[in-house]
Amino acid sequence: MPKKTTDIVKIVTDAKIKRALRPLTDSESGLLEESILAEGVRDPLVVWQREKENVLLDGYHRYAICTKHGIPFKTVSRDVGNMVGAIIWITKNQKGRRNLSEDELALLAIEEIAPGIEKKADDAHKKGTSHGGGDRRSKDWDRSFFPEKKTDTVPSVHVIKELHDCTGLSTARLSNAKAVVDEIKEHPDQEEKLRQQVDEHGLRKVAKDVRKKRKKEKRTAEAKVAMKNMPSVDKRFSLHVCSVADLHEHVKAHSVDCIITDPPYPMEYLECWSELAGFAAHALKPTGSLVAMSGQSYLADIIHRLGVELDYWWTLCYLTPGKKTQAIQRKVNAAWKPLLWYVPRGEKPKVVQLGSDVFVSEAPDKEHHDWGQSESGMLDIVNRMTTPGQTICDPFVGGGATAVAAVSLGRYFVGADSEEIEIGKTKKRLADVKEVK
Repeated sequence: MPKKTTDIVKIVTDAKIKRALRPLTDSESGLLEESILAEGVRDPLVVWQREKENVLLDGYHRYAICTKHGIPFKTVSRDVGNMVGAIIWITKNQKGRRNLSEDELALLAIEEIAPGIEKKADDAHKKGTSHGGGDRRSKDWDRSFFPEKKTDTVPSVHVIKELHDCTGLSTARLSNAKAVVDEIKEHPDQEEKLRQQVDEHGLRKVAKDVRKKRKKEKRTAEAKVAMKNMPSVDKRFSLHVCSVADLHEHVKAHSVDCIITDPPYPMEYLECWSELAGFAAHALKPTGSLVAMSGQSYLADIIHRLGVELDYWWTLCYLTPGKKTQAIQRKVNAAWKPLLWYVPRGEKPKVVQLGSDVFVSEAPDKEHHDWGQSESGMLDIVNRMTTPGQTICDPFVGGGATAVAAVSLGRYFVGADSEEIEIGKTKKRLADVKEVK
């Protein structure tokens, strides 16, 4: 039974415990002080006898008021064992009073309760006394709680069950809290800002932003490593004078991450789209993509030809602001072009930073080829569809805009064209690429 006393005992406060308690508003604090001054303290303060100290668990606001005015109070002690036990008791107590929001409770659970439960599970597992015996491993380890843990390390059932039992919170909410707590640990100077964002926008929104930020940071770090390990510009590309039908002789099977190309549009060139589909099926990695710019007059036929060898994924938009291209036969002024996105049969593409499906180009570049695209537009496609260190192929290299974009952004490039003069132009342009943009 709890032990009660009417003595004024020496009480100590703990920062972790105090943080777990929601502060009163000025109005609530004023009303509480008026009540205590008029009627005294009706409910005893709860303390935890830790060694020779009486650590305050519940009643911080009443304790402050009593100390300020010299008002006596009663205490009742709880044997919570350790700090983890103290936090568990507080969360249950606060949950019952509805002082803590579920988001705050989730953060508290991950910060203060989960580490103790995890350690306890670790110790039990090492001793062979974990749930299911020492030789068994739980198959339902939730990576969202402790992603650094492997599935064959510690049984998850204890962590998940105890967190659920003491908070009543869902796995999703606790997972979101874990993401925010990890961010706080890594960037302690951002703690106040993050907690304020949780109060204003909710844990789910903040956790989503944190995960997005971490993915971006990871991509940036990986890109820096890839760029650092890249060879000199002249060793990043290979060019071949051949048709797309013969390019497979120069490109190993399943060696290309992305084919980015702009084949000819007129009807007499439709067969090259079938040849492109066959080459893509040969050259693309299982997670690779074909992104082919197309006109619209024969789009239905082109889609059919690509679909014989590949799976359709999406139609992207290549926006060309400024002067419109006249499709005289169809009486249309075209302001955009389809970018047909296809993938190997039965596979899914690996694209980590696409975002919008609209790409924006400056005016077409006719200096190097009559059908040439702008370097800015190809830079946008390469940057968002691929990552540094990957291999890009253009079987219709033309004036070399795709080649320049790929090499300058730290990608390897394989290009081909049936006209030797176009390969010569591309080599000249690549010779001017000195630094990564």
